[in-house]
Amino acid sequence: MSSPYIDKNTLIKKIKDFINIHKTLFLDNQSRMSDYFEMSVYNDVVQSYKNNGYKIKIKNLSKGNVFRYKLSPSGLAENFSYFILNKNNNDVEVHHNISTSSFHDENLSYTPDISVTSLDGVNTRKRNNGTRYSFIEKSNLITFFEVKNRNSYAELLFSFIGLVNEITPEFLENHLYQSDNGEHCAPSLVLSGVSSHQADIIKESLEKRYYINIITDLYYGQSIADRISSLKLFEHRKNT
Repeated sequence: MSSPYIDKNTLIKKIKDFINIHKTLFLDNQSRMSDYFEMSVYNDVVQSYKNNGYKIKIKNLSKGNVFRYKLSPSGLAENFSYFILNKNNNDVEVHHNISTSSFHDENLSYTPDISVTSLDGVNTRKRNNGTRYSFIEKSNLITFFEVKNRNSYAELLFSFIGLVNEITPEFLENHLYQSDNGEHCAPSLVLSGVSSHQADIIKESLEKRYYINIITDLYYGQSIADRISSLKLFEHRKNT
């Protein structure tokens, strides 16, 4: 099986090239390859909307016109940059590492790596102890992407189905979306590496049963934006 890893400098260049197109800057102060991969996938998600005719606006640039990626669940959304995308008076936002509440129990939450929300989809509130936190109401979440800098394996694929069930369970009812031709990717697991034979069998089975995407080989294969025609898409969430 080929390695899921790519030269760090290649990823950094890809990130910088994307940000520079939008006349902003990227300060390279990261150390983990997983962070670079998340940033690259975040940009790729934005690019997929841009390729589909969405106009792009960047919010919350730091001093010096610097795009500040949110690379961990900590911190308030207002202190980090994000994209607003508009098409035909339809606005969506693409966020990075913002928690969202469980569909089943609002006392539970999870932080997807990348979230697409409705306009003004992120709120900041105070806890009882006075600290503030940012979160996405379940009614504001459109879709999400889990990003892993590794090869595919069985436990990872099955655990992703658990996340879908907890956050967007209607996508486990494949019939709800089978005839839709939308512009949003169904909930997606994005992997840098390839699958083993057994993982490929599991991937095929899960994608047949559920309205999800399992995207592999992102380092050496096509980007999300380039694969969009082969991915499961939808127009509006149902049963939210």
